[in-house]
Amino acid sequence: QSNFDDLILTLDRSEMPLPEFAHRVCNRFVEVAGPEAGDIRTSSAGTATKVSRLILRLYSQTSDEATRSHCLDVIDAMVVVGVYGLDQAIESYER
Repeated sequence: QSNFDDLILTLDRSEMPLPEFAHRVCNRFVEVAGPEAGDIRTSSAGTATKVSRLILRLYSQTSDEATRSHCLDVIDAMVVVGVYGLDQAIESYER
């Protein structure tokens, strides 16, 4: 899990445009973490805030419709499991 967290942290800290595969990383996080991503007692919740920022950042930076569609699918999955920090990330995105 720590290598996965390291990848997410690296992507989150990067100031470069995100690679198109980033939606797969975010999706895999949601699959693996599941409801723990919404439980602030777990480390997954901390990672979830980064994943929320990543998926919205990728959505906003790409003009590729397929990638945008994948991003929306990941966001839907995040809503279903109650990912911690998604609401705040969406609020920041809308500003």
